[in-house]
Amino acid sequence: FLFPGAIGKKTERPETAYVLFALLHHSNTMLCAEILQVRDTLENMWGQIPGILLAQLANLGMRPAEIRVQSPLLLEILPPVFEKLGTRVVRHASMKKLRAAKREMERVLF
Repeated sequence: FLFPGAIGKKTERPETAYVLFALLHHSNTMLCAEILQVRDTLENMWGQIPGILLAQLANLGMRPAEIRVQSPLLLEILPPVFEKLGTRVVRHASMKKLRAAKREMERVLF
């Protein structure tokens, strides 16, 4: 999702950023909340997402059978990497736990 505010140094032009936010479904534990800045192109930023998720899962020693995504974009960029590992990537349009966790994160941080 789009970061709810500008980031950067006060003396520089503000930038927008995106947040990659992932939960472990059964425990509602946050897997990651990474702020992604657009450096060169939006496509390059998107290309970082599979590696970020892989790293987070590897740190926990996890290989999930399924990853549920809300974004059609994630449904495009994750399967080429995760299906090779035996992990299905499926779209769920309504993810109540994710929305609730996002609202709580925004309440605490902003």
